[in-house]
Amino acid sequence: MRFSDTEQERLNALAGYHILDSLSEEAYDTITQLASQLCETPVSLITFLDDQRQWFKSVYGFSVRQTHREHSFCTHAILHPDQIMEVPDARIDKRFAHNPLTLGDPPVIFYAGVPLVDQSGHALGTLCVIDHRPRQLSARQITALKGLARQVESLLTLRRTKLLLEKANQQLQEKNGMLQAIVSHGYGDLVTNHAQWQLAEDELIQRSRQLRVFFDSSLDLHCITDTRGVIMQLNRSWETMLGYSTAEVQKQSILTFLHPDDVAATQAAIQGALDRKRADKLINRIRAKDGTYRLIEWHAVLDGNLFYTSARNITEASETALKLRTANERLELATRAAKQGIWEYEIDSEKLTLDQRLYEILGDLSEDTILCFADLLTYIYPDDHESLVHIKTVLENGAESVESEFRIVRPDAAIRYVQTKGIIVGGNDGNPQRAVGVAWDVTERKEAELVLHQRTMQYLALVDNLKEVVFQTDLAGNWTFLNPYWSTLIGFTVEESLGRPFYRHLSPRYQVQVYRLFRELLSHRMSSFRHIILYQHKNGDHRWAEVFVQLVATDDGRPVGTTGTITDITERKVTLDALYESNQLFQEFAANIDKVIFIHSATTFDLLYINPAFERVFGLSTEQLYRDPNSSFRLVLDEDKPAASQALMRYQDGEPSVVEYRIRKPDGSIRWISSRTFVIRTRIGKPMRYIGIASDITDQKEKELVLQQSLAREQELNRMKSQFVATASHEFRTPMATIQSSLDLIRLHLERSTQGVLPAINRHLGIIEREITNFSELMADILTIGKIDAGKISCSLRPVDVQALVKEVVATHFGERNDNRNVEIGVSGIPQAVCLDTKLITHVLINLLANAFKFSQNNPELHLTFGRELSVAVIDRGIGIPAEDMPHLFETFFRAGNVVNIQGSGLGLIIVRQFIELHGGSLHIDSVEGRGTTVTFTLPIESERPAEPLEP
Repeated sequence: MRFSDTEQERLNALAGYHILDSLSEEAYDTITQLASQLCETPVSLITFLDDQRQWFKSVYGFSVRQTHREHSFCTHAILHPDQIMEVPDARIDKRFAHNPLTLGDPPVIFYAGVPLVDQSGHALGTLCVIDHRPRQLSARQITALKGLARQVESLLTLRRTKLLLEKANQQLQEKNGMLQAIVSHGYGDLVTNHAQWQLAEDELIQRSRQLRVFFDSSLDLHCITDTRGVIMQLNRSWETMLGYSTAEVQKQSILTFLHPDDVAATQAAIQGALDRKRADKLINRIRAKDGTYRLIEWHAVLDGNLFYTSARNITEASETALKLRTANERLELATRAAKQGIWEYEIDSEKLTLDQRLYEILGDLSEDTILCFADLLTYIYPDDHESLVHIKTVLENGAESVESEFRIVRPDAAIRYVQTKGIIVGGNDGNPQRAVGVAWDVTERKEAELVLHQRTMQYLALVDNLKEVVFQTDLAGNWTFLNPYWSTLIGFTVEESLGRPFYRHLSPRYQVQVYRLFRELLSHRMSSFRHIILYQHKNGDHRWAEVFVQLVATDDGRPVGTTGTITDITERKVTLDALYESNQLFQEFAANIDKVIFIHSATTFDLLYINPAFERVFGLSTEQLYRDPNSSFRLVLDEDKPAASQALMRYQDGEPSVVEYRIRKPDGSIRWISSRTFVIRTRIGKPMRYIGIASDITDQKEKELVLQQSLAREQELNRMKSQFVATASHEFRTPMATIQSSLDLIRLHLERSTQGVLPAINRHLGIIEREITNFSELMADILTIGKIDAGKISCSLRPVDVQALVKEVVATHFGERNDNRNVEIGVSGIPQAVCLDTKLITHVLINLLANAFKFSQNNPELHLTFGRELSVAVIDRGIGIPAEDMPHLFETFFRAGNVVNIQGSGLGLIIVRQFIELHGGSLHIDSVEGRGTTVTFTLPIESERPAEPLEP
């Protein structure tokens, strides 16, 4: 699948949150539960869309965790990130009518989704609610759903910020580990009797001091004590590092927390600091609350009668530090024991004489060995031959002195660095005769310089790649050092900023405040400070930063400047602001809905929150409920209290509950309340919060009562109608039977009497007999209508040969008519068996064919058409139906205006349509007055396998 640049940017933004396929989280699950409860839908989802699928971060009421993206409703929702997408009925929406989710079981019929938009405007997914029936959200429910979507966006922002912070912390830990290793290996003095050794020592000490000054800013245990060691103030690191609360430490002597073996040395250090008016570094052991000890390196500044102390935990590095100190001590002893060797070189003979010390350096020569210059070259490292030749040339040219450094290769392959210095001694003639000098082994110093150089390069490389600014200033506040991240934070290059005041780049409202802190730092009122500051970027934007500044001073306490770090916290600040805004949105959303939301703690069941809707629904103030949690329960009517009490106990036990009950509000009105509760649990299933939603359903209950009363009245009317039909049918049938019996007797007696009056009497008897028949048919139709209304007509389906049935009906009921008319039958398609009720369809055919004969003079036609369904059309060329009477054909006892003189009850078509609909079919009538009528009905052809054609 290929995407546009915009879609690819959206996918890249989604990947940056690392949320796809992540584990479930309570915060997201709470939102989907709330969304489903507030919108009254069985399903709620938090979805994210990647290139192939729709993945669900949180699922409520749904068993699937992901679907194909091409089937997802949310794909359409994210096309318009600034608005909600609502689909009232997916079955009639051309986008979703044939969607597998719409056709599934259960189906997705209703959908409403709010796009989840990140800070860059990318729609990453949706918060959506789903129902299995058509519906529409109210305005308040839409507002609530949008508010919850903003909550999800805030969680996403927090997640991304957390990931960035975790990554930054990991980098910081790695950086600190490397830097601490550098510092640990950067101490130690090299002592030598030579002036150049002293210079190397000074350079090493200066480099080490620079490293120590920088790392002092990362010490994380701080306190202020008086001269007795009583702790006056402390930071939170006492709790994170050692486990003590502020109350457990404050006003206690620091000596009480030390290892007993370290108390005397610490007391001596405190007294020594008071005597010298300054404090030194101290290492001792301090006891944590769990009884274990931490090895702590202390740095203290004495200011008047107070010690300002900082410390770091060096427990893990203690073993390494001990080994390093031992190695340094051995190196120092070896260096101090080393002595200079003396050499003498005769210029003319090139004879070289060495003392015992230099023979030892070379490794395999005795002191009586005589060397020449060429012999010495065999011991010199090949790359340094040129240096030694240069010495010889200088000596032969009469230089007053010579100085050089080179490497020798001992017989055991060890390489040693040698430094030498000599002077020329002239002969009696004043010409150069020989040279004498000293040489000494400087291997340890060279290796130390190499290590220092490597570590310095590592330090500079590390500082250059830090994701925070490292700086130094002079006493005037001008930048003297900035690492490259300064350009990323501020936009100005390091070259543009060095030598300029630090406050130049601050937002104007912070300049005076920070400069005052800087002056207090230089005046020793404090040793360091940490502050949140707003910086102004070169492009005009602003960046929030956390600044840590520490004073840099010489060994005698004289300040020389400051050093510290600047950490960009803009993302964190934005996240906190977003969290605050999200909380405000929830408060606004909860304050403006009609439903009561209440939240209890899971442990003590204390009421944590109740929204203002409580006052509108229950008539009590929220303050009353906080004071007396049972005040709302006392409003419940006595007859409803058992059910309400049982639901409350389930709620307190952490079980979901649904209950309806009535309350009597303080104003005396009685209202129906519906209450639903659910539980928010941790990942391991432990209850965390109990949440409930209550709403006033009085209007709904009143509507239900009206509907129930209307239904009862309708049922009573139907019962009375059925009773009337049954009674009337019985009362009419009895006299009709008596009359018919009497007619039969009259005809019998007349046949035995004179034959002259028989024709006239028989004519009148025939009229009476026809009227009785018509009346009986009317009663039969009324009785049938009554059975249909009472649901007593059953439809027993079985496979039937329709052609044979039609022929049988025609032959039986219309085969021997006095007018010699007959039914013309036509068949189209391949005849096949149809499942139907023979009795009911027979009635339908008789009724329709009888009407065709009744209202026309020609032969009626009956056409059977077999296809995906059976179509039966009865056609006559008779009087037809007036157009104005067509809408009323299926009204009870209605007859068209042009059939007044034709016998009928006005019930036949109603019964026919009912019988057809019982089969799942339909009835349609086409008619033109004066031209005829076509009545068509269709029946489904049901078969589990392809139907076999019937034999003709």
